Amino acid sequence: MGDNKGFGSVKINTETEEALAFKILFPAKNKLQHLQMITEIPNRLRVPMAVMGVIRRLYASTGNIDAIQTFEEEFYVLGLPIDRKSRLEAAEIVAAVRSKRSDDED
Repeated sequence: MGDNKGFGSVKINTETEEALAFKILFPAKNKLQHLQMITEIPNRLRVPMAVMGVIRRLYASTGNIDAIQTFEEEFYVLGLPIDRKSRLEAAEIVAAVRSKRSDDED
């Protein structure tokens, strides 16, 4: 009877609590950045890895990118797990949500 064309563009937020918490704590632009945010590396490797990230982006880019801004971003992303113990936070998020789910089921 009716035409449901209008509902095709409506998206329902189906993200889990885990996914939302991860997005807030680890605001990564892609999977590589996400992996960098949860992987702890020694401080002595932050600068060389940030430089390699700049080089990687320069070669992958088709346009002009600001090398200093890119270095700052790479350095920041690599520093997140050092200060925040990211793997521990990620594990706590998953454990808390699973605990809540098991309590709700009981």
